[in-house]
Amino acid sequence: MATKQENLDKGKKKMNSSPAKGRGKVGNAPWLLGGDFNCTHSPEDSSSFDGSQSFIVDMKDFQALVREIEVFDHAYFGHIFIWSNHQLDRPIEKKLDSFLVNVAWLRFLHHSRVEFAAPGCSNHCPSIV
Repeated sequence: MATKQENLDKGKKKMNSSPAKGRGKVGNAPWLLGGDFNCTHSPEDSSSFDGSQSFIVDMKDFQALVREIEVFDHAYFGHIFIWSNHQLDRPIEKKLDSFLVNVAWLRFLHHSRVEFAAPGCSNHCPSIV
């Protein structure tokens, strides 16, 4: 059985060798990539942020990929923290889910909206585009 770190390392290798890697590979058509990236963009995307945390390797890797394929986090409204561990004694909430869009999306679909609604039984808030 693989450890969590081994699975993360495999995922990074796949991400770094994916067809999306590299400038100009995504094309000029509007597109949106959304979901649970299981990584925050920055330390401030966590309810446990107290100003002392710094960027971790996964955040830096995620930001590097976002810059390389030239996408942006779509503006959203609703809940700030989209994921919760649902623990009463040590609650943690984070923004793990995002909708990433390219420049063509922003140009042609500038009226689009993203909402993270109230959470139900899942540990993620439902999202609506």
